[in-house]
Amino acid sequence: MITLAAAGLAGCSPAPEPLLAIERTATGDILLVIAPCSGYRALGLYVFSDSDTGPSEVWSLSNKERIGSLGEVKFFTTPVGWEVNDTTLTELRDPGLYVAKIDGAMGTRSLNGRMAFTAEKINKLNAGEVLTGTKGEKVMDREQFVKPSSGRCKP
Repeated sequence: MITLAAAGLAGCSPAPEPLLAIERTATGDILLVIAPCSGYRALGLYVFSDSDTGPSEVWSLSNKERIGSLGEVKFFTTPVGWEVNDTTLTELRDPGLYVAKIDGAMGTRSLNGRMAFTAEKINKLNAGEVLTGTKGEKVMDREQFVKPSSGRCKP
């Protein structure tokens, strides 16, 4: 009987919190927002088209300095200390399905994030909102998303 109860509890664990979100600013800029995790080091950022109709277009960056992390990155720009790996994706088109991905580490353990999204969903965001979730299904307040959470930062 105890074994069954323990198995039931294991199925009730909370879903992992997202590490990535996308924001459309009041000026129309699109930002990849990275949740704060003390000691987290982002190593690579990727946005690519997810299409069955042709080759995937990609915008990807790598952290050449291998230090620290970023709070946010404006789409299609290169932050200081980062380098461009691929720039075949230069704009988000509607309709279109895209995937944003971040690879990083906390010490020696990997901590990665990934979310699918559409340009349509990004264009519908209001000021101060971000789109997040593994399938870009959740709209939430930016301030709530960037609020530190220990559950999000476990590799």
